Amino acid sequence: MYGVSSDFAARHFAALTNTANYVFYKENIGNLWKENCAEVKKCRNCGLVFVEPFCAGDDRFYSLFYDNSRIYPEDKWDFTVTLAEIIKQKVKAKADLQILEIGSGNGSFIAKFVAKIGSVGKITCVENSEFCAGELNKLPVNNVYKDLNEFFVGENGTRYDYIFMFQVLEHLDDFQVLFGNVDKILADDGCIFITVPNFYQRELYDEIGIHADMPPMHVSRWSINAFQYLAEKHDLRIAKYRIQPEKYVQKIIKLLYFIKNNIKASAPQINQTDSIAKMHLMMRILLKLIMHVRTFVRLKNMKFGTTFWVALMKK
Repeated sequence: MYGVSSDFAARHFAALTNTANYVFYKENIGNLWKENCAEVKKCRNCGLVFVEPFCAGDDRFYSLFYDNSRIYPEDKWDFTVTLAEIIKQKVKAKADLQILEIGSGNGSFIAKFVAKIGSVGKITCVENSEFCAGELNKLPVNNVYKDLNEFFVGENGTRYDYIFMFQVLEHLDDFQVLFGNVDKILADDGCIFITVPNFYQRELYDEIGIHADMPPMHVSRWSINAFQYLAEKHDLRIAKYRIQPEKYVQKIIKLLYFIKNNIKASAPQINQTDSIAKMHLMMRILLKLIMHVRTFVRLKNMKFGTTFWVALMKK
């Protein structure tokens, strides 16, 4: 589909966080890939978009990108639609309920879950950020594991009624470890709730050269066909799926965000006191917006938002 150089990826992440971190990002990404370029490809069988080499960001990468200043949303569409579905299912006795969240962040969803559903039998989280693990320990969480390998060692034999993965799957290069053991950890009537970036939206961005799924942060992109293939492979079924509804203004803001960052990543690093260079950058952004007028029109007619939500259950 397209290639991404370690230099461009480093500029992309530096533009999102701090341009002073460019050198670190370039060195870190080069070490992960063992080369200067990665290829984004699409599987002909299932439609999964993936990066090669299939290598996700490591602890050093994420410790810089998600520092302690990161603000996690207390609520978002992912949480609302998932909790509504759980309430519809009329959850069984709370004292027996076992739940697992992979990629818990600072516990925003867990806090909302407990507030809505009440205390449950056991809450387990997988989160590699030390700062977030400290925040999770302030909540009624029983165990916090750093990664999936540590989780499988510590939780041998536990079967979960609900497993949650909000905007996490696209970050994992070891998701087969999870789904290869899904029969062991998911209760017979259990459910896995997953959200990922909406593949329809990302395909539109690709068409205009705005690649929002940037490795090594995002190493895969999941369509409904890719989820169907994953489910069949692991004796699961897609119980439900939904695409986040989103207002036209929100779609525009999201696209503008990615256009701006793409241009900043493509441009030489700018000294914040260099007014001429900053003016040139603004001119490039303006020209890019003019070029994409038709895309803004297409967005208005497309009924999709930022997030794709899917619920998986055993067959």
